[in-house]
Amino acid sequence: MNRAAAAAFPAARVALPAWRRRLRFTQLGRWYVALTIGIGLAAINTGNNLLFLVLGLLLSSIVVSGLLSETSLRAVRVERRLPASASAGAPALVGLSVRNGKPRAPSVGLALREKGGDTLGQGLLLLLGAGRTEEISYRFTPQRRGLHRFELL
Repeated sequence: MNRAAAAAFPAARVALPAWRRRLRFTQLGRWYVALTIGIGLAAINTGNNLLFLVLGLLLSSIVVSGLLSETSLRAVRVERRLPASASAGAPALVGLSVRNGKPRAPSVGLALREKGGDTLGQGLLLLLGAGRTEEISYRFTPQRRGLHRFELL
């Protein structure tokens, strides 16, 4: 991929707003919600105050988890850095530069991966301090010549 081809795919600086993000349950999350609903039904059925207390704790942990994850993702920007050239069959490094724009709060546990297109790449940042920029990279081996499609991050 030459510089003209790399210029055809500008770096993505788009962050999805909170209302456009899709939330998906993990297997453990499904079990947790099912347990919470079961305890809620048992609390209503029996009128036991201890079950209502446990239900409140379970529901509050779901809310706190959502707030912390939203805070961790807010003001985080990702930019893709493509190599100047790449040859078919030879590995090339594609960089993902991640910037935390929050002045005080760090971002924790950021899993980065390409959405689709011709590439499959991923990376993990455990801790991104406030106002810091980190770069991770993954190997991309073009299987054919020509332009390759990179989706927005």
